[in-house]
Amino acid sequence: MSQDPVDAPPFAPLVRAAVYDVRARDAVRVEADVVGSYEIKNFHALVDLGVTAVITSDDSSFEFRPGAGVTYRVVQDLRIGAEVYAELDVDNKAARWIAAGPNLGWSHGRTWVSASFGIGLYQIQTAPRFVWGIAF
Repeated sequence: MSQDPVDAPPFAPLVRAAVYDVRARDAVRVEADVVGSYEIKNFHALVDLGVTAVITSDDSSFEFRPGAGVTYRVVQDLRIGAEVYAELDVDNKAARWIAAGPNLGWSHGRTWVSASFGIGLYQIQTAPRFVWGIAF
């Protein structure tokens, strides 16, 4: 599958995994995401199904982090759209929340920046987010 926008297919899957050693808490943090991205002309849609686990010698906690969004390219590297994002703690119902709202994204080459202002739909008032990434 080509990374070149001219040759890339409309649908692109992604699997991401990360492991962090959290020494201050004597814990290991594991993250995994399955992502599907669809782009045709100026329209882009993305679904991200993520899970996070914090594992210690005494206990473990799990959190699902699903998200989805759509954007439209308004000028060369700038997009506007909307997204929905949630953090759903498996064990603690009070720590679950869902937000949706507008977003603004900029990408150039292998770098992208996304900013969103989530408005609370469940157990939260606002959830602004800023994401910066580089594709390797």
